[in-house]
Amino acid sequence: MSVVFNEGSISDYDVFVDGVDVTSALSNVDDKGKIVKWISTVASPKTLEVKKKGTEETVQTITLNKGTATEAVEAGNPEDAPDYLLTRGRVSIYDYYLGPKDKEGKEKLYPSTTTFDLTESRKENSKNVSTEYYVKPVKIDAEGKGVNGQRLVAKFSLSGEEQTKWFKDIDKISLLRYEDNTQIKEKLIFTTDTEKTQYGTNGVITIPTAQDNMRNHGLYLLNIHSSYREETVTIPVELVKAEKFSLTTRPDSKNVKQGEE
Repeated sequence: MSVVFNEGSISDYDVFVDGVDVTSALSNVDDKGKIVKWISTVASPKTLEVKKKGTEETVQTITLNKGTATEAVEAGNPEDAPDYLLTRGRVSIYDYYLGPKDKEGKEKLYPSTTTFDLTESRKENSKNVSTEYYVKPVKIDAEGKGVNGQRLVAKFSLSGEEQTKWFKDIDKISLLRYEDNTQIKEKLIFTTDTEKTQYGTNGVITIPTAQDNMRNHGLYLLNIHSSYREETVTIPVELVKAEKFSLTTRPDSKNVKQGEE
């Protein structure tokens, strides 16, 4: 059974089913608890009553099923929910052998969360690491080397002591495939430095081009790890072909037919 609150969240209310307080047995569907669910302990619950937290003031009463309750409701426990759901169906060979990866390129066996973010307020990283960055695309030649010695440069805006410490202790950068987060090089060669600007302090990461599995044009992901905190940041970067493309058009045919160019 699901309950949606028009105002506030579950922290503002007590929920009763057939007169039994089931608030402690509710679990969140979204991060904030605006939508919650209850695993019914009876086949046919009759009434749902919502009261303001810690009071007897009824906000709303809903009839779930007609008739008189013949079973005693127990609040139950969210932990009683099944851990796994098994299904049977066709699976392609590709999907079977290549499981999903997390932002660090590791096998993703379990979801990081089982609730939805309805307000789009969820942050992938804490405030202790910097996620404000700028990376300019780098032009590469046929060998994957940066044109005119260009290197891949990522600049992070550092705010506060914690972010500065995180940046200074960066000890590993992994290269991931953009499409599916598969790790294609565990450790890239890189250097770090900081620079002062009129807007604040930037942390600068410089990565030489033409490293293994990084010689083709396209989008990649960098997973940045720091020994200061076991929290990584993943950012996209792009390598583009330096060669200029040309397009040659042929003269119009004298005998053009419908559907042809």
